[in-house]
Amino acid sequence: DRVIKEVPADESHELVAAFSMTVMLTILLLVIILGATIKHYNITWLHQSGAALLLGVLVGYVVSYVRRDPMYQDTTGTGVSGGTTRESQRMTSFVEWIMFDTEFFFLVLLPPVIFESGYTLNPETLFKNFDAVSVFAFLGTFTSTLVVGFVMYASGVWGISYHFSLKDAMMFGSLISSTDPVTTLAIFNDMRDMDPDIHAVVLGESLMNDAISIVLFEALFSFRGGGGG
Repeated sequence: DRVIKEVPADESHELVAAFSMTVMLTILLLVIILGATIKHYNITWLHQSGAALLLGVLVGYVVSYVRRDPMYQDTTGTGVSGGTTRESQRMTSFVEWIMFDTEFFFLVLLPPVIFESGYTLNPETLFKNFDAVSVFAFLGTFTSTLVVGFVMYASGVWGISYHFSLKDAMMFGSLISSTDPVTTLAIFNDMRDMDPDIHAVVLGESLMNDAISIVLFEALFSFRGGGGG
């Protein structure tokens, strides 16, 4: 009996995984189709990256709504039939499959993006403007973290917003200082007469900015955990 019960569970898990991957591939195809449609009809008021961002926001809203739905949170079978319970468990597994995982993003998705951007960047142009890139990346990110962190902390002290501790405010500042000018760089790539120095400065700063923000956030998080428990 135990073997008979475990086999359908494994099959159900495989079905959920296959369906989740199908949904992800469908979203990717929709992004490609949207980009091709915008480029074909020469739509100027919406860029391809903006359309992809809006699609991602829509999918995220749907997943968040489904996750909060009480129908899919009751997996104990209380007050519902067995079939509904199985559907609830499948939907919960599906939502967990496509939920955003920060560790997966940092270790799997982000490195290829940074590598591709750095590999395609002209090294001569980058190193010629390396002083400006370093100032914007290091000093700019650090200054932005301090300014945003102190503003958030002061707003809480003055009663304007939720009262954050100084460490939490600085963590938020380091997190929000990680800017990624995807749309700007995409527009730069479409411009034929774009100044390569400007493109190198913006792209180089965005690459280094991500790494600096991650290091700042992890350092503040570790300090917070070690100091406050």
